Amino acid sequence: MSESKGEGGSWLYGILLILAGGFIVVTGIMNLVGYNPLLPLVPEEYWPFLSVTSYLYIALGAWGVIGGIGLIKDQEWGWGISLVVLSVVIVAFVSEVIAGFMTANWTNIIFWIKFAALVVAAVGIVYLLLTKYKYA
Repeated sequence: MSESKGEGGSWLYGILLILAGGFIVVTGIMNLVGYNPLLPLVPEEYWPFLSVTSYLYIALGAWGVIGGIGLIKDQEWGWGISLVVLSVVIVAFVSEVIAGFMTANWTNIIFWIKFAALVVAAVGIVYLLLTKYKYA
């Protein structure tokens, strides 16, 4: 492994990715075993997809945790993993957020969670691209 450049890692997005990744892994595991206290908040048309997306959430969350640790340790691989994870979050949620805006479904909690994740991921990509010099 390469040594840190000594400039200090991206603590903000590192911790954010670790916390979000851990939450996503736990949510994926809860969906997989059939226990999810958030299920009453999810519209019934999404229920068949919960077990399928559980594996995706577990993998995405795990890579988010790994990328967050790499960012905190000021490692180039952490920057790359984090950039990929944030890009996947944007691709996964952008169509659903646009559909949510078009239907003006403002009371759906899942819409707001995905909207927040989309905004954080977009800001995170911009931040990581602006601070690339720290990792290269």
